[in-house]
Amino acid sequence: TAGAGGAGGLKRLDATRGTPKISPRVIAATRRLIVKFEDGVARGTEAKLLRSADTSLDDRVPQLDVSVVEVAPRDAREAEASLEASPQVEYVERDAVVRSFAAIPNDTLWRSQWGLQLLDLPLVWAASSRAMVVPVAVIDTGVDAGHPDLAGMVGPGRDFVNDDDDATDDNGHGTAAAGVIAAHGGNALGGAGICQSCTVIPVKVLDAAGAGTTAMVAEAIVWATDHGARVINLSLGSPTRTEAVRDAIGYAVGRGVIVVAAAGNEGTSEELYPAAEAGVVSVGATMRDDALYDWSNRGAWVRLAAPGCNTAPGLGGGFVEFCGTSSAAPVVAGLAAVALAQEPQAARVRIEEALGAGAIPVPDIARGRINAREALAMLGARLQPEPVPVPLAVRLLRGSISAQAPARRFKQQIGEGVLRVVVRSTQRLTVTVVNTRSRVVGRSAGRRVLEVAPTLPAGAYSVVVRGPAAARFSLALTYPRTPKEAAAWLARTRT
Repeated sequence: TAGAGGAGGLKRLDATRGTPKISPRVIAATRRLIVKFEDGVARGTEAKLLRSADTSLDDRVPQLDVSVVEVAPRDAREAEASLEASPQVEYVERDAVVRSFAAIPNDTLWRSQWGLQLLDLPLVWAASSRAMVVPVAVIDTGVDAGHPDLAGMVGPGRDFVNDDDDATDDNGHGTAAAGVIAAHGGNALGGAGICQSCTVIPVKVLDAAGAGTTAMVAEAIVWATDHGARVINLSLGSPTRTEAVRDAIGYAVGRGVIVVAAAGNEGTSEELYPAAEAGVVSVGATMRDDALYDWSNRGAWVRLAAPGCNTAPGLGGGFVEFCGTSSAAPVVAGLAAVALAQEPQAARVRIEEALGAGAIPVPDIARGRINAREALAMLGARLQPEPVPVPLAVRLLRGSISAQAPARRFKQQIGEGVLRVVVRSTQRLTVTVVNTRSRVVGRSAGRRVLEVAPTLPAGAYSVVVRGPAAARFSLALTYPRTPKEAAAWLARTRT
């Protein structure tokens, strides 16, 4: 089975709907094999070999020359060995389960679309071309085409879970991914998507529980390619590598399609697929300060990173905070579509090179965090000169708790933006951020590393650390300078 993101699979964005069950067709992956015959083998010979191995044909992907066959689970190993022994078989492999990478719902920590602001998207939109509508396939749990922030942005699709043309979302993950790419901007509703000149092709390969199979994914990639997708987003994966999915990716990239995939949310450098396949733009997830989230996968196989928490449409017409590499990947897919709209005739490799242009360095990521301005500039967009950024102020402190002082208070004047508080201790502590009216605007509790990062208006705030007597801690505050401090810094810079 697949390694799912976060705490083990998709966490439903609508928690009131109960725990969905994996569909029977996905469970059936345990009794399916994927078989590819050598070139030139006659169809009758293929059928005879499959019968001799006690298997029956379930599906075919003719573009990949692949057959998906059923076999009794107790006979799977023997059937696999029998087919592998035939010189007329190129490969045989088990079908495997893939899962969406967990969406991590959050509340006040990510209420604003800081990722779009970080990427200077309003400036990029103003300078980029929208002469071409770019089709982007979202291969996921389907899409809620009736969501008001996606109305008119979703085209016909395909459902490989139920084997029909109704790619309606019964989970929420695919709708959120589609919204990160293409939600309407400027309509006074919810958030804006990365690409305002896109149409979404919904392709359902994951069921209500966020689970599907590699055979479905391979077939979906081929279907999306054949139905005009210029970009494919895969916010899903598995630790199991299959030749069928590799071949499907080769089919897509060989036809100029840009394939983007989430790297996964296990916080490891272990490769996950399809993100680690050659030809795929693999994506990790970064925070506001361009550091990787602890849960984001990493390593030389991860090509790019993007903001990992984004406001997105939810099922039923609402909105969610959608976090994970599942959220970061559609940021890159959306930017790829914006780049294609800028230069419609560009080859795939040119667009992918543009995606990495001017990337902000991130440890354990091959190229770094995407830089939308530089990507569009490389393709000829005329952007305004980038303003000189005022660096954040950093304050490092150490303290301890005593019986006489069970709470330590640190006052700080900040400019408008994110006040990031990180407390480290081996004891269980509680850290709160309060305003001048004693209202709590951020809170975290636990051992080792505590983090609070509220977005706040300019003003005075107090950071309060509480815990048991004799507890020792370190405190790091990162915050925007006040307008007066920022002006003084800029004056020093210019001189």
